[in-house]
Amino acid sequence: MATDLDVEFRLDETLTISCEVKDPDGEAMNLTGLVTNDIRWGISDSKGGTRLATLAISSGITVVSAVAGTVTVRFAPSSQASLFAPGRYYHELQVVHATHGTSIQFAGKAKILESVFMTEGS
Repeated sequence: MATDLDVEFRLDETLTISCEVKDPDGEAMNLTGLVTNDIRWGISDSKGGTRLATLAISSGITVVSAVAGTVTVRFAPSSQASLFAPGRYYHELQVVHATHGTSIQFAGKAKILESVFMTEGS
């Protein structure tokens, strides 16, 4: 069952989300052996809408401790500029695991705000 996680950040700042991935019993999921697309974070224009960006292991998602099931999502400014304008979006983290199946670990609203320091043209 997905945890509700609403986030708010400004364009041109790095959104960082750390979480402990849980199995269906609520215990830390061992992530040993998972590969690139086994853990994905996505942001879309609305719930069920068009996906605008996807991060995966080694491209924005870091497995901090495979045994403890901890991961960090880092959505850097370089991934935002051409895709986003300030507004309201939807995001979620999906894990595909051979033993525990596919699960959405967290999902929620993503509010993106303007920044005084936004890169020119974004």
